[in-house]
Amino acid sequence: MFKEQQYTTAILSITRRSIVTVMNDQQAEPEIPVGYVAGIIDVKGSLTVNFRTRPEYTLGFQAWPSLLVRTESEAIVGLLDAFSHSLGVQAKIHKNVQEGRHEWLVEGADDIARIIEELFPYLLLQHEKFQHYYERILPMFDDGIESEDDLLELADLAGEYSTKDRKYTREFFEKEFSSTA
Repeated sequence: MFKEQQYTTAILSITRRSIVTVMNDQQAEPEIPVGYVAGIIDVKGSLTVNFRTRPEYTLGFQAWPSLLVRTESEAIVGLLDAFSHSLGVQAKIHKNVQEGRHEWLVEGADDIARIIEELFPYLLLQHEKFQHYYERILPMFDDGIESEDDLLELADLAGEYSTKDRKYTREFFEKEFSSTA
C-alpha cells in the first residue's frame, strides 16, 4: 500500500509540475498530460456493456456502454474529471464514503469513443480490449440496437472480454425472447 501511495504521489507531482510548466510557457489553460491519464485508465479502467430490463422498450431491455475507474484517490478522480472536461465529455463522479472509494464514470458511445481516440496510442495493458470495444461494440450503439439479433450479438461481443459471470448473456436473452414469442 505504501509503495502504491508513493507512486501515485510521484505521478501527481509530476503532473502538477507539467501543468504549471505548460501554463508558464503558454499562459493558457492547463494541459492534462494524456500519457498519465492513459496509464491510470490502462491500469484501473474497465469497459463494460450494461443491460437492464425496460418493459417500455421495444425489446424489453436497455443496453449502454460505460467506462469506469474506481480508486481510493480523490486526486486521480479529479485529474480524470479535468481530462474528460477538456474533451467536452461529461463524467459522473461518485464517492463511496463507507469504502473510501471514488468512481469516475463515463457513459454513452460518443463520449467513450472520444476518450478512446485520445488515449489509444498510450494504452499498453488493455490495448486490444479498447480496440475491440471501439471497433466492434461502440458502432452497434451508433447503428441502434433494434432487433433481437442485435441484442444477441451485443451480448456475445460484451462477453468476449468479460472476466466475471454475467446475467445478461446470449442464453439469457434467447430464453427471454422465446418465452415472449
